Amino acid sequence: MDTIGMRSYITKHYKGTDMVKKIFGSLPSAPDPAKLVLDVIQSFYELLEPENDLRQVSCVALSGALMKIKANVTPQLKDDAIKFSIMWRGSFTKQSYTHPTEIFSFLHFLASYKLAKSFDADELLSLVGIFYTESEVCMPEHDSYLFRILGLKKKIPGLIRSLILREEQLRAVVYICAFKMEDVFPPVPLLRARLECIQKRVQEMVKNGSDTAQNDAANMELSALKVVLKCISNFKLESGFSPAPLELRIKQLEKEMEGKTNAESLLTVGKNLSNSEKKGVDLPGIDQTYTAIGKQHTLMESQNQKRLKLEACQRSISKNSLTLSDTN
Repeated sequence: MDTIGMRSYITKHYKGTDMVKKIFGSLPSAPDPAKLVLDVIQSFYELLEPENDLRQVSCVALSGALMKIKANVTPQLKDDAIKFSIMWRGSFTKQSYTHPTEIFSFLHFLASYKLAKSFDADELLSLVGIFYTESEVCMPEHDSYLFRILGLKKKIPGLIRSLILREEQLRAVVYICAFKMEDVFPPVPLLRARLECIQKRVQEMVKNGSDTAQNDAANMELSALKVVLKCISNFKLESGFSPAPLELRIKQLEKEMEGKTNAESLLTVGKNLSNSEKKGVDLPGIDQTYTAIGKQHTLMESQNQKRLKLEACQRSISKNSLTLSDTN
């Protein structure tokens, strides 16, 4: 199968369950499997936009299959792959937003041609770190796999220490739990330290005593506590850190904010009624409310569509690469 044939097959079958097996079965018969993979990936890169699912899934599948068959990569071909990877990496800086699956594809490509040493290790750590938030691992089935194939696993302890020093306790907890390092870095003290940081930030925000500052502080505290609670739940840390006090505080904050919102709404309605009586005009009230609800509903639909597209793309990549990760 040549470049055009492989590209045509992937285009037609990239959502199918047998694509990886077909690629794996056909690659060894190619005159130069490593060159074929590079040519196909480059062609997809040139023809498709970065957010295109086909471009991302095909790169992961091809790179994974290349690693699996342990194809020979000549020095000249490796130089070509380095040049392409540098161009690919450079495109990230030109984009206002780089899709996580695009980064995942890029890292897979580096691993397949053993190019990780051609890039700064800290730079690669920052790219892999995109998949680690303050409460979860975005692609948990590949959490240690990426670090292993890129030779970065030995960097994890240093990364965790760096996060702790920067007071990014929750991200440190995520790495600790993902890599089963609880014995070396106990997560419970870090969770307590995070809560202390949140409380300190609240106190700083309310110093001037204004209503706006208090509202901002309450919003910040509520959002931060929910992230801590999610982290505890996702990594099953309840036995060491009871979520009950956090849940109680979250309910208290929500109740307080709801009361303030209702009070502000009543005050606004009263002012509008007073102004309308003075001007002798009717208030649009209900119509405006439904308009606002309609706009909010449209925004939520748009956000849901983007979320569903991301989840579908991640499922496609996971389906086509999980089998490969188990054998490398």
